[in-house]
Amino acid sequence: MRPEEDLVRACAGGDPRAWKDFVDLTSGWVRHAAQGALRGPRASDVDDAVADVYRQLLERDRALLRSFRSPFNLKAWLTIITRRTCLKALRRGPAVGLSKDIEAPAADPGREEARALGALLEELDAEDRLVLDLFFRQDAPYEHIAAVLGISVESVGKRKFRALERLRQLAKDRGLRPGTG
Repeated sequence: MRPEEDLVRACAGGDPRAWKDFVDLTSGWVRHAAQGALRGPRASDVDDAVADVYRQLLERDRALLRSFRSPFNLKAWLTIITRRTCLKALRRGPAVGLSKDIEAPAADPGREEARALGALLEELDAEDRLVLDLFFRQDAPYEHIAAVLGISVESVGKRKFRALERLRQLAKDRGLRPGTG
């Protein structure tokens, strides 16, 4: 067993020293994931998201911690939990939004296409953006995506397909064609 797994198991068992070590180890990851998921984050937005992630890990007698299974990567697992937490915050209020790391570097000739894609993505609802982000940017497996969205693993493919279809329709409605600017 890896040391991270031992630490998670100790936290799931209620060991307060392990919890302190866990928070020390993971707080930077969680904060970074929250900053990446929230657009224009005010310090309080990120702090609230981080606190909510750790609250969720402890609630229901540490059920979420007990759900961690090998061979999942701890950092990726916490990133997904953090993004799910941020998505819930987005649903509660309009103060923040999902980030769009879509824009190409200034020297990239595809910059206009990237901007157009970013604008189209903004028109999708938050859940569609999250599905596409998890699948294409985070390379998350269907099991993780299902856990984040609270749906069955079998439904993930359909959800991704529908999000892509909505994106394609938006592109068609705007007169954009794949591979053209």
